[in-house]
This record gives sequence, C-alpha cells and structure tokens, in this order.
Amino acid sequence: MTAWTQTPTKWYPLPIAVGALLLVVIQLKRKSRQSSAEVQVDENGQEVIRLKGPWQVSTHPYPCCIQCSLI
Repeated sequence: MTAWTQTPTKWYPLPIAVGALLLVVIQLKRKSRQSSAEVQVDENGQEVIRLKGPWQVSTHPYPCCIQCSLI
C-alpha cells in the first residue's frame, strides 16, 4: 500500500484544441437530442414546435427613464 501513496503523480496539460473539441462534441450531442424531441407533426402534416425550458422575463427598474432618455 505504501507504493500507492508514495508514487508521484505526473499531470500533463491537455491541449486546448482537444478540450475545445470535446466541448463542441458535447454541445452538438445535446442540440441534436433537443431538436429531435421538440419538433412534432400534427394530423395535417404540419410541424408543431413545442418550446421547453425555464422562462425568464427581465424588466427595467425605471421604465419611465427609458422613455425620457429618448426625448
């Protein structure tokens, strides 16, 4: 068991291109999975798109200032 704790660990840097490629592959995999699940066809043969996910509405705290600044 001492060999396990006394052996030094060598870390090698991962090239940036390999990391970027991994992120692109993961993103494409997620997008393809989402796009196939969101598009459906109704009885007329037309595509129906179902939107999913959390919705967020952002508002300006002072809406009158936006209008006044345009004058």
